[in-house]
Amino acid sequence: MHISMLTWNVDWLRNGSRTGKEWEYFECDCSDEVYSQIAKIVKNYFDVNSYAVVFLNEFPYKVKVDRKWNENLYFQKLKADFPLKEYDIYFNDRDALRVTLAIARKGIFRENKILQLMDNRIISIKKDNLILIGVHMPTHFSRNDTNDNLWINLKNYIYECSNSIVVLGDFNAFVGCKEKLTESRYKDILAMAEDKVPETEKTYIGNTLIDHILVKNVATSPKANVEKEFEFSDHKYMTYSLKI
Repeated sequence: MHISMLTWNVDWLRNGSRTGKEWEYFECDCSDEVYSQIAKIVKNYFDVNSYAVVFLNEFPYKVKVDRKWNENLYFQKLKADFPLKEYDIYFNDRDALRVTLAIARKGIFRENKILQLMDNRIISIKKDNLILIGVHMPTHFSRNDTNDNLWINLKNYIYECSNSIVVLGDFNAFVGCKEKLTESRYKDILAMAEDKVPETEKTYIGNTLIDHILVKNVATSPKANVEKEFEFSDHKYMTYSLKI
């Protein structure tokens, strides 16, 4: 059996358009056209891969109205386009504007609950001896704060895990990046795992490689494929296949 994976930071469905600052999220920036095109790519991926899972980072999840959290319109669209009778959608259900989620055909995977990683930035699922962890890791943090601890907890989990494991998504880091604490935490994980994304690739529109597919305890497998052009996001999507 080959497990096919696609991972993509969909940038709040805004394709780089921002009303506010880099870290701010506004509903008016989300685009129907961007959502439709991304959903089409995801559906096509499922059409050609029997055992597939798709990880999406920065997907709109909730909005706060009159002090109450409600589901974002685009999260509702996603559930309609990938109905729960046919698909499983995995995510950590906490109040947040955006979420990392995994979509798979019904009944192939099950959620892998990791208490120390119960954060909207991370989701983990498993199939037999294979553990998959989709991540959207933080940057611009301080030592021992919440975001730093998320990195440390991920590192500790990977270190202690004896299963075959794939950690994939937006790490906001590469060897040589400006944020030195982020780089240090990333290098700690990289020391335990192999990156399947070729070093020559650029996955972010800033001409950097900040998206990775890291594997541990995995037999020989091919390199990941990276989308040729930036399309519908400021990140390229990546695909990877693994025989189990």
